[in-house]
Amino acid sequence: MPPPTAVDRIRVRVVAPESEADLVRRLAAVEGVDARSADPADGLESIAAEPADCFVVLDVEHAAAAAATARDRGVPVIVYADAPASAGEGTDGADGHVRRTADGVDRLVEELRRAVDERKRAQLREDRRRVARLHDGTARLAAARSVEGLCARTVDVAERILEFDLCYVGLVEGDEIVPRAVSETAPSDAVRTMRVSEGIAGKTIRTGESQLVETVEETPEASPTRSDYRSGISVPIGDRGVFQAVSTRPRGYDETDLELAELLVAHARETLKRIEAEAELREERDRLGALFENVPDAAAAYEFDGETAIVRRVNPAFERVFGYAAEEIVGEDMDENIVPPEHASEARTFSERLRAGEPVRAEVERLTKRGRQDFLLHVVPARRQDGCAIGYAIYTDLSEQKERERELRRQNERLDEFASIVSHDLRNPLTVADGYLALAREERDDPALRRAADALDRMGDLIEGLLTLARKGQIVGEREPVDLGTVARRAWANTATADATLSVESECALEADAERLAELLTNLFRNAVEHGGPDVRVRLGGFDGGFYVEDDGPGIDPDERDRAFETGYTTRAAGNGFGLAIVRRIAEAHGWRVRATDAAEAEGGARFEFLAEPAKGSGASRA
Repeated sequence: MPPPTAVDRIRVRVVAPESEADLVRRLAAVEGVDARSADPADGLESIAAEPADCFVVLDVEHAAAAAATARDRGVPVIVYADAPASAGEGTDGADGHVRRTADGVDRLVEELRRAVDERKRAQLREDRRRVARLHDGTARLAAARSVEGLCARTVDVAERILEFDLCYVGLVEGDEIVPRAVSETAPSDAVRTMRVSEGIAGKTIRTGESQLVETVEETPEASPTRSDYRSGISVPIGDRGVFQAVSTRPRGYDETDLELAELLVAHARETLKRIEAEAELREERDRLGALFENVPDAAAAYEFDGETAIVRRVNPAFERVFGYAAEEIVGEDMDENIVPPEHASEARTFSERLRAGEPVRAEVERLTKRGRQDFLLHVVPARRQDGCAIGYAIYTDLSEQKERERELRRQNERLDEFASIVSHDLRNPLTVADGYLALAREERDDPALRRAADALDRMGDLIEGLLTLARKGQIVGEREPVDLGTVARRAWANTATADATLSVESECALEADAERLAELLTNLFRNAVEHGGPDVRVRLGGFDGGFYVEDDGPGIDPDERDRAFETGYTTRAAGNGFGLAIVRRIAEAHGWRVRATDAAEAEGGARFEFLAEPAKGSGASRA
């Protein structure tokens, strides 16, 4: 016969004085029996602390007390006495009696096995009942709608269905475990806030493993809130918290209790995830709703009904821009109300892309109650859990930008016309006059002729400056990300700078027309050399919101700084006054604001700062 398994072994505790050691030895000699003595003189508390499957009582006066102790442990009690006890002799609660005779030990072992088996079967039936009731109880957990409600229901199910003693749920907040629910019958000092680094609760969360504490005294990590807590179980709620049940009795819980607690907490953990996910979703919906209501551009929420986009919600800006009250357009076909007939095909293409989950971004023309307007349309598609295609359409009004572009085109046309006049109608007569003057100077060297030649050269410079101003003041081309330092070094290399030096103090990335930016910098470099001398030092760098160019030259008189960018303004006799005017035109074409001030790192010196200031709705690039 194979040796009995651990489950088959019976742990017998004989409640008897040391004089009964022979009985203990005879029981221990039986295969499958682990017999030890428990002296009643040490008190029932020490007896209760001993792990046992069955108590054997030799003195009937201890039977009732032993039975009460054993009942708390769920352990049977067998009376082994010289004569059967009569009713009322203090043996109430015993699970069996065996007469003490010569062969009584064999019958005692049989009775022990019978009582233990019967108690195990009863415990198994009870465990099945608790599991069945637990499944019913977890439905209450799933119905919880708040974290507080879930914690309270978890404690309630553990007490009523699992019949645990004092129960508690604590959740992690930062580096602390904060009590969120505790048994109603618990004393005021039953629980406390603890650090994750301390106690069995902390160990449970740190390791993610359940803990069965049979005796607090034998568990070094235990840090009970009350001195009368003697045993307990601790189960992690993921990394979010811990469930605990404590008892004032040693070994108040066993492995079965721990398994049932883990089953309960598994349901609580999943419900907690759902509640927190729903809370995050509500918070996100609230944020999205607030953003939707307060976004300055016209916005509409839609959902597709077949191939038709139906308006479900519009924000106040939509009502203001399109002129429709919400009740007029909600529930209606969006395209039918605001898409011009000639753009119906374009709108159908957009709808097909949105139903396929592709975003849409395009410049469109749409109908408002005040007429046609240009918009930048940006549509973000999504999909509900039921598969319905939904999304948000945002319309950014481009009216001001389009009008600005039209005005710039008209301005450019006038500038082209002006440049043509300057180039042909003025240059040709000057060329003729210069030719005749050259012939006259070949015949004689007259100071008046030299002055006339200087005047003609001056007029030529003025014409070149006017042409440059006219051509370079036009709208900038396509903008792209550029490195300011790279453009500056290229512009410096193409400028006559004598012995001047350029220092790029910090790198700066911005969106610009690289060629126009190079022309802007070339004019600033030339201006620095002309006013600061051949060995002037020039510095360039970026700051939050823009960039700067400065030199260590004489600087600009504070009273003259506003006039410095005017066409024709100059402080040099040979200057034409177009350099800084060109700088301002190119900056404004980019949507930048330029100002002159003192150099930051030189006594005197001029500093030109360029700050991003895009026009509303223009989409101008920022420095």
